[in-house]
Amino acid sequence: MAGVLCAAFSGAWADDAAPWVAQGLFVWSQESNLLRFSDAEVASGLTTSDTARTARLSLGWHPRWGRQRLNAELALGRQQFSRFSLYNHDEHDLHLGWDWQTADHLSGAIQAHDLQHLSQLRPYGIGLLTVPNLESTQQVQALARWGLASTMGLEASLEGRRVEYSAQQARADDYHQHTTGLAWRSAPSAAMLWGLGLRATQGRYPHRFEALTSARNDDAFQGRFVDLILQWMPEAGRSPHQWEGRLSSGRTTYDVDTSRNVSGLFGRVRWLWQPLAGLHLDTAWTREPGQDAYFATLVAPAAEVRGSAPAAVAPIEATRLTHKLQLMASADVTAKTQVQLGAGTVRRSLAGIIATPPLAAGQDRSESVRLGLQWQPARQVRLNCAWEHERREGEAPWSSSWRNRTTTCQGQLTLK
Repeated sequence: MAGVLCAAFSGAWADDAAPWVAQGLFVWSQESNLLRFSDAEVASGLTTSDTARTARLSLGWHPRWGRQRLNAELALGRQQFSRFSLYNHDEHDLHLGWDWQTADHLSGAIQAHDLQHLSQLRPYGIGLLTVPNLESTQQVQALARWGLASTMGLEASLEGRRVEYSAQQARADDYHQHTTGLAWRSAPSAAMLWGLGLRATQGRYPHRFEALTSARNDDAFQGRFVDLILQWMPEAGRSPHQWEGRLSSGRTTYDVDTSRNVSGLFGRVRWLWQPLAGLHLDTAWTREPGQDAYFATLVAPAAEVRGSAPAAVAPIEATRLTHKLQLMASADVTAKTQVQLGAGTVRRSLAGIIATPPLAAGQDRSESVRLGLQWQPARQVRLNCAWEHERREGEAPWSSSWRNRTTTCQGQLTLK
């Protein structure tokens, strides 16, 4: 996810010509199942509906000096809950970047990111957390490109990522990862781009088995992939279709948790279509090895609130393979009003190694539907309201089934 955030943030900089920007954001949200209680728990009378308020202020500065461009943005936020005030927390985003280019055919970019946000409050099996579980992500990316950007070029990239969780019960999810890549890209036309690259990943979960009786606390993983990239992005008005895709062949292996080993074909395809003026459709399909892992200790919520020790140790649940399909549609009702409709489904293959007797791999499936309305009365002001329904069907003991409805309204003020 961090890579997606980096790409999105970089795109936001590139599209904004103003040297500075200030933004204020206020969000009101209501969730029917904040702690993701299972269907059986909800049927027994447990309820975790709550209302949250989030205030956020961001400042950005991105001057340009000739061929060089500096990008910097800092965002500070505070989220407060009405019922579960013990989860009130501060959050922040820090982004720094430098896009550089020489007089010859050498260019590149360096980006650094520091993010802190609230993670899942009750991941399956961990039990009810009595403190905010903050996810902290630090990421550094460096890219060097040789060649003509409009025709062809050779790219080398390095990336380092560290993800850590503040809750002691979630420390087994902490991981560190390093990725190197080398790719050749060619643009036969202004609309078409293709590339072929090699990618290598190494990572480590330093606390993976810390809570278990094990001779080794950590687990390391390695990944090797060959990537084929194709992109068709004609200029606006030339074609109602745009698409991009990546096909990867490779393998990910783990030193200890070998049940998570996976190999084969992976990739992502995205199709953008504008059948009518003011109507936009965005469809994306993804098949990727799972990198998210959830450490599981089965804890009775009441016992956890009292500070008792975990009642039992459950299988370690880990995502082995993820299939994801998303569809987003937006229609301009007026020049200032837009209606948005989205739907998605995610299917995960789950694996684990600690169980008596040994368990076969499990799976779960999540579905979501979203309806939103956006109104922009002025260039600097944007108002949004959205309703979303999520449902997960899981197989015990790997996952649980739950439902959640979310209503969100937000106001945003931007000054440039």
